[in-house]
Amino acid sequence: MKQSKPIRQAEFDKLFGSAASDREWELCKIYALLFFGGFRVSEVLQFAPAQILEAVKSGVITAYISKQNITREIPLSPNGQALLSALLPRSADMLHFVRKINVDYLTNKVNAHIKAVLGDGYTSHGFRRGLVTDLLSGDSSDVAVKEVAGIMGYKSQKTVAIYIEVMPEQKRLRMERVR
Repeated sequence: MKQSKPIRQAEFDKLFGSAASDREWELCKIYALLFFGGFRVSEVLQFAPAQILEAVKSGVITAYISKQNITREIPLSPNGQALLSALLPRSADMLHFVRKINVDYLTNKVNAHIKAVLGDGYTSHGFRRGLVTDLLSGDSSDVAVKEVAGIMGYKSQKTVAIYIEVMPEQKRLRMERVR
Protein backbone atom coordinates (compact mmCIF):
# COMPACT_ATOMS: atom_id res chain seq x y z
CA MET A 1 0.00 0.00 0.00
CA LYS A 2 1.38 3.39 -1.01
CA GLN A 3 1.72 5.85 1.85
CA SER A 4 -0.06 9.17 1.87
CA LYS A 5 1.95 12.29 1.26
CA PRO A 6 2.43 14.25 4.48
CA ILE A 7 -0.04 17.03 5.18
CA ARG A 8 1.89 19.93 6.62
CA GLN A 9 1.00 23.59 7.21
CA ALA A 10 0.58 24.61 3.56
CA GLU A 11 -1.66 21.66 2.77
CA PHE A 12 -3.65 22.14 5.97
CA ASP A 13 -4.22 25.79 5.07
CA LYS A 14 -5.59 24.81 1.64
CA LEU A 15 -7.89 22.15 3.08
CA PHE A 16 -9.12 24.34 5.90
CA GLY A 17 -9.66 27.30 3.58
CA SER A 18 -11.64 25.18 1.15
CA ALA A 19 -13.84 23.71 3.86
CA ALA A 20 -14.38 27.11 5.52
CA SER A 21 -15.33 28.79 2.24
CA ASP A 22 -17.95 26.06 1.76
CA ARG A 23 -19.08 26.56 5.37
CA GLU A 24 -18.24 22.93 6.09
CA TRP A 25 -17.52 23.60 9.77
CA GLU A 26 -17.53 19.91 10.72
CA LEU A 27 -14.72 19.29 8.21
CA CYS A 28 -12.86 22.31 9.61
CA LYS A 29 -13.01 20.84 13.13
CA ILE A 30 -12.00 17.40 11.91
CA TYR A 31 -9.05 18.86 10.00
CA ALA A 32 -7.98 20.87 13.05
CA LEU A 33 -8.04 17.76 15.26
CA LEU A 34 -6.20 15.70 12.64
CA PHE A 35 -3.58 18.39 12.07
CA PHE A 36 -2.88 19.50 15.64
CA GLY A 37 -3.29 16.08 17.26
CA GLY A 38 -2.14 13.63 14.63
CA PHE A 39 -5.26 11.55 15.16
CA ARG A 40 -6.93 9.13 12.79
CA VAL A 41 -10.45 9.94 11.55
CA SER A 42 -11.80 7.03 13.61
CA GLU A 43 -10.20 8.53 16.72
CA VAL A 44 -11.76 11.93 16.10
CA LEU A 45 -15.17 10.29 16.33
CA GLN A 46 -14.48 9.46 19.98
CA PHE A 47 -14.35 13.09 21.07
CA ALA A 48 -17.34 14.55 22.86
CA PRO A 49 -17.83 18.32 22.59
CA ALA A 50 -16.97 18.64 26.30
CA GLN A 51 -13.57 17.02 25.65
CA ILE A 52 -12.76 19.56 22.96
CA LEU A 53 -13.86 22.42 25.18
CA GLU A 54 -11.66 21.06 27.98
CA ALA A 55 -8.74 20.73 25.55
CA VAL A 56 -9.15 24.34 24.49
CA LYS A 57 -9.09 25.44 28.15
CA SER A 58 -6.28 23.16 29.35
CA GLY A 59 -4.13 23.01 26.23
CA VAL A 60 -4.10 19.20 26.30
CA ILE A 61 -6.37 16.85 24.41
CA THR A 62 -6.73 13.40 25.91
CA ALA A 63 -7.84 10.44 23.85
CA TYR A 64 -8.20 6.77 24.62
CA ILE A 65 -7.00 4.82 21.58
CA SER A 66 -8.79 1.49 21.74
CA LYS A 67 -6.83 0.08 18.79
CA GLN A 68 -3.66 0.23 20.90
CA ASN A 69 -5.26 0.18 24.36
CA ILE A 70 -3.47 3.39 25.35
CA THR A 71 -4.35 6.91 26.38
CA ARG A 72 -2.67 9.72 24.47
CA GLU A 73 -2.28 13.16 25.95
CA ILE A 74 -1.43 15.59 23.19
CA PRO A 75 -0.37 19.12 24.10
CA LEU A 76 -2.13 21.60 21.82
CA SER A 77 -0.12 24.48 20.46
CA PRO A 78 -1.50 27.98 21.09
CA ASN A 79 -2.50 28.01 17.40
CA GLY A 80 -4.40 24.75 17.85
CA GLN A 81 -6.17 26.04 20.94
CA ALA A 82 -7.12 29.30 19.22
CA LEU A 83 -8.43 27.59 16.10
CA LEU A 84 -10.50 25.02 17.97
CA SER A 85 -11.81 27.75 20.26
CA ALA A 86 -12.91 29.80 17.25
CA LEU A 87 -14.61 26.78 15.71
CA LEU A 88 -16.55 25.64 18.81
CA PRO A 89 -19.35 28.20 18.52
CA ARG A 90 -19.77 27.48 14.79
CA SER A 91 -21.36 24.08 15.41
CA ALA A 92 -21.24 23.13 19.07
CA ASP A 93 -23.00 19.84 18.49
CA MET A 94 -20.91 18.88 15.44
CA LEU A 95 -19.25 15.91 17.03
CA HIS A 96 -22.53 14.53 18.32
CA PHE A 97 -23.68 14.55 14.70
CA VAL A 98 -20.40 13.14 13.44
CA ARG A 99 -20.32 10.38 16.09
CA LYS A 100 -23.50 8.92 14.61
CA ILE A 101 -21.84 8.59 11.20
CA ASN A 102 -20.20 5.38 10.12
CA VAL A 103 -16.39 5.60 10.36
CA ASP A 104 -15.90 4.40 6.79
CA TYR A 105 -18.41 6.94 5.45
CA LEU A 106 -16.71 9.81 7.26
CA THR A 107 -13.21 8.64 6.26
CA ASN A 108 -14.33 8.45 2.63
CA LYS A 109 -15.90 11.92 2.82
CA VAL A 110 -12.76 13.42 4.34
CA ASN A 111 -10.48 11.64 1.86
CA ALA A 112 -12.62 12.72 -1.11
CA HIS A 113 -12.37 16.34 0.00
CA ILE A 114 -8.62 16.02 0.56
CA LYS A 115 -8.15 14.55 -2.92
CA ALA A 116 -10.34 17.23 -4.51
CA VAL A 117 -8.32 20.01 -2.88
CA LEU A 118 -4.78 18.60 -2.79
CA GLY A 119 -4.83 15.99 -5.58
CA ASP A 120 -3.71 12.39 -5.81
CA GLY A 121 -1.45 10.91 -3.16
CA TYR A 122 -3.01 12.64 -0.15
CA THR A 123 -5.30 11.00 2.40
CA SER A 124 -6.34 11.70 5.97
CA HIS A 125 -3.42 9.57 7.11
CA GLY A 126 -1.14 12.28 5.74
CA PHE A 127 -1.89 14.33 8.85
CA ARG A 128 -0.03 11.73 10.94
CA ARG A 129 2.91 11.69 8.51
CA GLY A 130 2.96 15.47 8.48
CA LEU A 131 3.06 15.71 12.27
CA VAL A 132 5.86 13.16 12.56
CA THR A 133 7.80 14.91 9.79
CA ASP A 134 7.36 18.30 11.45
CA LEU A 135 8.34 16.97 14.87
CA LEU A 136 11.58 15.54 13.49
CA SER A 137 12.59 18.34 11.11
CA GLY A 138 13.46 22.00 11.02
CA ASP A 139 13.47 23.82 14.33
CA SER A 140 12.22 20.67 16.05
CA SER A 141 15.20 18.56 14.99
CA ASP A 142 16.33 18.13 18.60
CA VAL A 143 13.23 16.04 19.37
CA ALA A 144 14.12 12.40 20.00
CA VAL A 145 12.45 9.59 18.09
CA LYS A 146 11.42 8.11 21.44
CA GLU A 147 9.53 11.33 22.28
CA VAL A 148 7.75 11.27 18.92
CA ALA A 149 6.77 7.63 19.48
CA GLY A 150 5.24 8.65 22.81
CA ILE A 151 3.39 11.63 21.33
CA MET A 152 1.97 9.55 18.50
CA GLY A 153 1.09 6.62 20.76
CA TYR A 154 3.41 4.11 19.13
CA LYS A 155 4.69 1.26 21.24
CA SER A 156 7.79 0.94 19.07
CA GLN A 157 10.20 3.62 17.90
CA LYS A 158 10.51 1.64 14.67
CA THR A 159 6.99 2.66 13.74
CA VAL A 160 8.09 6.31 13.67
CA ALA A 161 10.47 5.53 10.81
CA ILE A 162 7.53 4.46 8.63
CA TYR A 163 5.97 7.90 8.95
CA ILE A 164 9.04 10.08 8.42
CA GLU A 165 9.12 12.00 5.17
CA VAL A 166 12.55 13.48 4.58
CA MET A 167 11.95 16.84 2.97
CA PRO A 168 14.39 18.34 0.43
CA GLU A 169 15.13 21.36 2.64
CA GLN A 170 15.93 18.97 5.50
CA LYS A 171 18.50 17.13 3.40
CA ARG A 172 20.13 20.39 2.35
CA LEU A 173 20.31 21.74 5.91
CA ARG A 174 21.77 18.49 7.26
CA MET A 175 24.45 18.47 4.56
CA GLU A 176 25.29 22.12 5.20
CA ARG A 177 25.83 21.34 8.88
CA VAL A 178 28.17 18.46 8.08
CA ARG A 179 30.13 19.89 5.17
